[in-house]
Amino acid sequence: METPFYGVPRLTAELKRRGYKVNHKRVRRLQKTLNLRTVYPRPHFNTSESYPEHEKFPYLLRKSKIERPNRVWSTDITYTAVAGHRAFVIGIVGWFSRKVFT
Repeated sequence: METPFYGVPRLTAELKRRGYKVNHKRVRRLQKTLNLRTVYPRPHFNTSESYPEHEKFPYLLRKSKIERPNRVWSTDITYTAVAGHRAFVIGIVGWFSRKVFT
């Protein structure tokens, strides 16, 4: 196959350009019948998957009322891909004002 990275829309347009009378529904059905899948790059890391061995903690602030500043703060750290590398992002939130400090 010369273009395994073409999805249904591009493949439909290419076949029409070559003179075939097809629509996207037929192309999708044929791809499914022939068990063809579009090849595209997959993400290298997934930040949403939890690690099964990590301990899960209960939510301790469920019944707390946050009525004044500097009572509850939270922080989070994550990373994202920037120019092919990982960039870490750290955020701190004051829950009373909902102000984010980075």
